[in-house]
Amino acid sequence: MIAFFGILLIGIAGCGESGSPSGKKDPVDDGSVAANAISLSASSNGVPSDGASSVDITAHVVDASRAAIPNKRVSFSTTGGQISAASAVTDANGRATVKFSSGTDKRNQTVVITGVTDGKEATIPVSIHGTEVSLSPSTAQISTGGSRTITVKAVDAGAKPIANAS
Repeated sequence: MIAFFGILLIGIAGCGESGSPSGKKDPVDDGSVAANAISLSASSNGVPSDGASSVDITAHVVDASRAAIPNKRVSFSTTGGQISAASAVTDANGRATVKFSSGTDKRNQTVVITGVTDGKEATIPVSIHGTEVSLSPSTAQISTGGSRTITVKAVDAGAKPIANAS
């Protein structure tokens, strides 16, 4: 009987605070209400390539009865650009918001931002725009055997030159 009690005590002690082997428990999201759905929205469908401008990306998390879930952690990721945080916690209205900007990536492109909670996933496309390439002179006629210098200039949406653009 003593040996059985000792094994039981060791088994319980090894579970940690959350009952999982890792013992790690989210201090905010206790997991008591499971997310049934997540949706993403953006304050704008695009962001300038200047690295300073941003768009709000908001996740809305609801339970099976479509009621908002507060204190639910949402993880965010993106295929390009930069997000302000890898995760955020929903407020009383079930909404969690991060900021998205072009960061150091100055290419004109459409990226996909993903939000995940409780195995539920939502995505939203956002464009990065405003980078321009110009040639000087804009038209060049070169005679056979001749040469001409052509300058290529790349600038972001803030008209700042982009070094080493390819």
